[in-house]
Amino acid sequence: MIILYNLFGLLLERNLVLIKIINILKFRKSKIWKGNMSESKTKMEKWYCTQRLDENDNKFWSLKEAGKEPVAAFKTQSDTIDYFKSMNLNAHLWFQKGGKFVRTIKTYKTEKGEEMIVIDTNDSEEKTKDKLKIIEARNNKKKEERAKAEKLMQEEKAKEKALEEEKANEEARKESLRMERAKKAQEAKKARDTQEMAQKAEEEARQKALEEEKARKAQEQKRLEEEQEALEKARLEAEALEAQRKAEEEAEKARLEAEVLEAQKRAEEEAKNARLEAEALEQKRIIEEERLRAEAERLERELQEELESNQKNEREMENEVLEDVFINLEEDKKPDFQVAGHNTYEHQEVVPIVVDDKAEKEQMLKQEERKSRLAKQMEQEIKKAKREQEAKEALKNEPVKKVDLPKKNKMKKEVLNKILLSLFALVILITLILLIYLLSNRPSA
Repeated sequence: MIILYNLFGLLLERNLVLIKIINILKFRKSKIWKGNMSESKTKMEKWYCTQRLDENDNKFWSLKEAGKEPVAAFKTQSDTIDYFKSMNLNAHLWFQKGGKFVRTIKTYKTEKGEEMIVIDTNDSEEKTKDKLKIIEARNNKKKEERAKAEKLMQEEKAKEKALEEEKANEEARKESLRMERAKKAQEAKKARDTQEMAQKAEEEARQKALEEEKARKAQEQKRLEEEQEALEKARLEAEALEAQRKAEEEAEKARLEAEVLEAQKRAEEEAKNARLEAEALEQKRIIEEERLRAEAERLERELQEELESNQKNEREMENEVLEDVFINLEEDKKPDFQVAGHNTYEHQEVVPIVVDDKAEKEQMLKQEERKSRLAKQMEQEIKKAKREQEAKEALKNEPVKKVDLPKKNKMKKEVLNKILLSLFALVILITLILLIYLLSNRPSA
C-alpha cells in the first residue's frame, strides 16, 4: 500500500508539471506569438496589367503575375484594381499601355476587419501622405504588440526555467525517497522470499510425492486399459472379418442369381423380339406383294388400253386419208366443158394427190418408240422388284439361327436397306407411269 501511495503521488506531481508545459506551448502557437515573430521587412510581389486587343479589336486589360500566365481580363482599370484588392496581397501592380508604364498600384495585406490601404500614383500627394501615415501607425502598433509579445515570452521563459529548476529539485527529492523506499521494499522482499522459499520447498516435496503416486496409479490404469482395448479390438476385428465374409458370400450369391435372371430375361426378350420382327416382316412382305401385283396389273391394263387407243386412232387417220384421196380422184375424172358452145370433151391428165403426212408419221413413230422404251424400262423395274421380293422370301424361308447381337443388328440393317431399295424402285415405276400418261395425252404437232 505504501508503494502504491508513493507512485500515485509521483504521477500527480508529474501531471501538474506537464499541464504547465502544455500551457506554454499553447501560448507559443497563438496569433500574438506568430504576429510578433514575423519579419519586419515585407516581401512585395510583382504584378503587371497590360492593355491588349481581342479578335474584334476591343481593348481590355490583362492581369498576370511576373513570370506566369495571365489570370484574368478586365474592361477598365478600376475593375482590375477592385479584383486586385480582393486578392489581399503585399504586391506592386504596374499598368502598361503601348509599351509604357502609365500607372502603379501598391497594396498591403491587411488583417480581417481592417481597411485595405492602396498607394496609387494617380492620387494626390496629400492623399498619399495620409495613407502612408495610416500604414506607419499600423506598423507602429504591430511593433508595440511584437514588443509586448517578446516581453511575455521572456517572462514565460523565466517562469519555465523556474519551473524546470523546481522540477529538478522535486525529482531529486523524489529520487532519494524512491531509493529509500526501494531499499526498504528490497529488505522486506528478501525476508518474504526466504520464507516463501522454505514454504515452496516443502510444498514442492509434498506435491512431488503426490504426483509420483498419481503417475504410478495412472500408469497402472493405462496398462490395464490398453490390455482391455487390445482384447476388444481383436474381438471386433474377428467379428468384422466374419461379417465381411458372410456379406461377400451373400453378395456373390445375389450377383449370380441376378445374372441368371438377367440372362433368362434377355433371352426371352430377344426371342420375342425376333418373333415379332419376323411376323412384322412377313406381314409387310405380303402387303407389298399384293400392292406390287395390283400396281403391275393396273399398269398392264393401262398400257394395253393405251396401245389399243393409239392403234384405233392410227386406223381412223389412215381411213380419213384414203377417203380424201378417193374423193380427189373422183373429182379429177369429171369432164370439163368450154364456154364456146362446143360439145367437146377435153381430156385432162389425171394427177394423183399425194398426201404429205411424212411429218405426222415421223411424230407417231417417235411416240411409238418412246412408249416402247418406257414399257421396257417399266418391265425391267417390275422384274427387279420381283427378284428382290424373291430374295426376301428366300431369306425368310431360311431356318432361324441363334446369332449374337451384332449379327442380328447387321441383318436388320440389310432388311431395312432392301425395303428402302424396293420403295425407291416403286417411286421410279410411278414416275415412269406418269411420264407415259403425260406423253400419250400430249397433242400432236
